[in-house]
Amino acid sequence: MAWTTLAEWLSERPAALSRSLEDRLAAILSAHETEDLPTAARSCVDAATTILHRLTIESQPGRSTPSKARATAVDLLLADALITIACELAAYDCNDIDERAGDWASRIASRSAGGDGTPTGRPG
Repeated sequence: MAWTTLAEWLSERPAALSRSLEDRLAAILSAHETEDLPTAARSCVDAATTILHRLTIESQPGRSTPSKARATAVDLLLADALITIACELAAYDCNDIDERAGDWASRIASRSAGGDGTPTGRPG
């Protein structure tokens, strides 16, 4: 099938996540349902980098508590699911998959290190 929007792609995707994780993922993705697949893939990476950036800040000494461990694990699974979806979406339009993957890796690394997520020498 040829999907053109995230909503079309999601309608065919089998649910494979826990209910709470699926609900959180749906809440994030609902804002992007009308986006074309390449744009939706980038939106998924943006959402994942935001989660990872927050977790990086929260994991600094003096900010983390044992009660946050479960929430942190769920957030890591959510970021992983978003990146996985981005890769799956990109696979449908793989003309520039190497460039996209490199851009995404740079964005994730930059944001996790406290940057704004814009790779050095590349447009945001």
